Order: sequence, then C-alpha cells, then structure tokens
Amino acid sequence: PAHKQSVLARWIGNSPARQRAFRTITALLGANTRRQLAVRREYFLYYKLCSQRAEEEYDFWKEECHLPPTFQSWFTITNLHVWLLMTRLRALPAGFGEHHVQALLNHFFADVEARIRDFLDADEAIPLSPVLTARRQTATFYPLRRTAPGAKRKPAPEIFISRQMKIFREQYNGLTLALDLGLAHGSDAELAAAVWRNLLGARGRDGIAYSGSPAEMAARDYRDDGSGVRDFVDGELAAYVRYPGTMLALVGYMRQEIARLAVVPDK
Repeated sequence: PAHKQSVLARWIGNSPARQRAFRTITALLGANTRRQLAVRREYFLYYKLCSQRAEEEYDFWKEECHLPPTFQSWFTITNLHVWLLMTRLRALPAGFGEHHVQALLNHFFADVEARIRDFLDADEAIPLSPVLTARRQTATFYPLRRTAPGAKRKPAPEIFISRQMKIFREQYNGLTLALDLGLAHGSDAELAAAVWRNLLGARGRDGIAYSGSPAEMAARDYRDDGSGVRDFVDGELAAYVRYPGTMLALVGYMRQEIARLAVVPDK
C-alpha cells in the first residue's frame, strides 16, 4: 500500500514556496549533507548486509568453521563483512568514501556496545524497547544470559563496558590490517593466513595434539583463554585434514564478494 502522508507533509507539498523554505531550513540544520546521507545509507547497509550474517549462515560458521556460538564469534564474523563492504566504500570518490566508511564503523560499534549491554542485562523481566526486542529476536547465534526467577541484576559497570569496547576495537584494527595486507599483496596464502589467525583461532599453531605427541603432552598444561576456540583433539583429528579446505573456501568467498562489489556503480 502507498505510504500515507502526514498532515504536515501534505501542507508543505501543496505549496512550492513552502517546499523551498523546508529544503532551506533542513539544509541549514545539516539534514541532507553528505555526512548525514552517509549515516542514513550505511545504517541500512550495516543491518541488512553485515549484522545478521552469523545468524543467517549459522550452520556454515558453526559446523564447517567450528566457531563456537559466542558473542566473540558473532563479532568476528560481522567484522569480516564490515571489512568486505569497506573495500568498496573506500573506492568512492573523495568527499564521499570517508563519510560512508566512518558511518559504517559508527553503526558497527554502536551495535556492538548495545549488544554487550543487552547481553549482560538479558533478564526477560526487564521491560524492553522495540529496538532491543527486535535485537533479541534476531540475536540467535549466541545465547543470552538469564537470571534466576526473582533475582536482581545490577547493570554492568561502565568501566567493564569501556574495557570490552577497547578490546573489540583492537581486534577490529588487527583483522582489518591483516586482511588489507593480504588483499594489497594479492596473495591467497597471506589472506588464508589472516583468516587462520583471526577467524579460525589459529588451531594447531602448537602442533597437532594426537595421543602421545609432544603437542599433546604440552596441551595438558594448556589453559583455556576463554575464547571458545580450541584445538581439535584425538578422535576428531580428521577436522585438520579439512582445515585447509575451509580456509580456501573463505578466501574464495572473500575474493568473490570483493569482485562483485567492485562492479556496483558508485551511485
């Protein structure tokens, strides 16, 4: 159905003079500057193309890449797709690209912070805004925390939120730099190495821990870093055989998406 105009919209639309006045006022307020247009456009692109990839491709990331269903995994997968979109936005003409890249990153980290707060305050008894309700309905890749019935939960300390945001920004910088280098050098091997280190948890970096091997002996003293990514153990070592294929599939996917984005017109 056609969108029903408000009384104000009809009043302005019925007069060319009022239309000119309205455009003048909104321009003075900065409503249609390049920066504001970028903010509105990248909001749509981020939430349509990036933020839901982990949920939409759950089986691939969980079963093929063996990524645990954690908030950290969601961040890494989303970060990858933000970078893919950035490869195209950075090629926009001067005066446009920087605004679109910055707007995309602002939406990304605003979503990350909101999700952290929501994750820590995921008590169903707390009244939710429509935005938070929609986020919880779509945030299925990682489980939300729950409190016992009747229990009270204090909001997370701001210093904790700030510390987590700093960690995620450092991870964003590291992944972006590694992928940029691999792309700039044109080497699939370098891109695969970046994927191995930053997306797949660098499994096997200390050797394959089959029974009785030096790596297995060393693994006995290994302490879990809390990331949820672990090395494959005896009994599932065949996953290491498929591991290079997973890296190849991811690099091929990245190359394909970058090439597809490259032919999209600037407009």
